[in-house]
Amino acid sequence: MAQALKHGDRDPSTLSLHPGTSIPVRREFAIKILEKRHIIKQRKEKYAGVELAALLRLKHPLIVTLHFRFKDDERLYFVLEFAKNGDLLGWIRKLGSFDVPTARFYFAEILLATRYMHEQNVLHRDLKPENILIAEDFHIRVTD
Repeated sequence: MAQALKHGDRDPSTLSLHPGTSIPVRREFAIKILEKRHIIKQRKEKYAGVELAALLRLKHPLIVTLHFRFKDDERLYFVLEFAKNGDLLGWIRKLGSFDVPTARFYFAEILLATRYMHEQNVLHRDLKPENILIAEDFHIRVTD
């Protein structure tokens, strides 16, 4: 994978994956790596395709952003928005529980994101605290 990421030819402050596709270096990203062999062995080709289609379709501030994707012979790579503050499960474990205003805030954001997904005919089949990321601004980002 290190060979796939290279500095942009024209601007040293960018990284390029493919010609014409570059991003600022100063941003942090999460890379979800899917092993093709595992997907095939577990017969999850359909689910990998559904996940990609959902990521491409869903454009909402409370849902994790897919910036781009690439693949090699063995893996699929999804380059995603990085949530600097971890996930909801980590915060629940750290704090034990939320006060009522904080719980109400996060519950409302989860409802808004879920409603948007349903309006787009997307059903999240695995909504749980570890799939609710907390971004730098402390708003949620729903992910898988």
